[in-house]
Amino acid sequence: MVLREAILACRKSGTVSVIGVYGGLVDSIPMGAAMNKALTFRMGQQHGQRYISRLLDHLQKGELTSRFMLTHKMSLDKGMKGYDLFNKKETMRVVFAPQ
Repeated sequence: MVLREAILACRKSGTVSVIGVYGGLVDSIPMGAAMNKALTFRMGQQHGQRYISRLLDHLQKGELTSRFMLTHKMSLDKGMKGYDLFNKKETMRVVFAPQ
């Protein structure tokens, strides 16, 4: 688990930052190591609604690009292959488009 590795790799008095969505309960966290290192935890979600209009403006002006996020583009009939690549972690993002 990435969170466990972050705690173990973090220096004493360091900060472990968690962004994104965690669902349910998280087990096997080495809380003793975190306490002994006096770690600080910072966490939260990105507030997309707050920034989306500003980000879209930058995209329209050509100041930002999102092309690096698109690793595979496939037709809808290749949906199973795309999901399989994603499940095997062989791709970051698949975009499906009708032919």
